Amino acid sequence: MNIQIPFGNEVQIGEAFFISIFSMIIVFLILLIISYMIDAVAIILHKPKKIKKEDINNFP
Repeated sequence: MNIQIPFGNEVQIGEAFFISIFSMIIVFLILLIISYMIDAVAIILHKPKKIKKEDINNFP
């Protein structure tokens, strides 16, 4: 079985730049997804309670 490595043993500056940018984009997208998941959980756990008419009338 022969596995080919895309960039080989030596990486040129252009390839290193591409790998760096690509990696930063992947990390940014994963952090963005985690942020949206945290917001969704916060919304689900902190649903506003429904206010009954009786509670409004008894408000001081």
